[in-house]
Amino acid sequence: MTDFFHLRSTCSSCGHVQDMPLNIRTYDCPECGLSIDRDRCASINLRKRVCNSEVSSECKTHSRNAVGLTVDACGRSAADSSGESRK
Repeated sequence: MTDFFHLRSTCSSCGHVQDMPLNIRTYDCPECGLSIDRDRCASINLRKRVCNSEVSSECKTHSRNAVGLTVDACGRSAADSSGESRK
């Protein structure tokens, strides 16, 4: 299963980990220079961890985007995994 530790304190660009007190809202990476909202950083890290884990092949969460294409939680078209679009 995916490890959810350090989602907000790990740089979503280079992987550098630093202390992130709750009152600090922006992640500023001293290694690569990335500056990003800490919650946005966490969401990018979460997506990377889930989509690179054994869970990703079992993603059953689907949603519709603005043009009606069905995609899974990792952003792949439903047609990519089954050969046909699910609606």
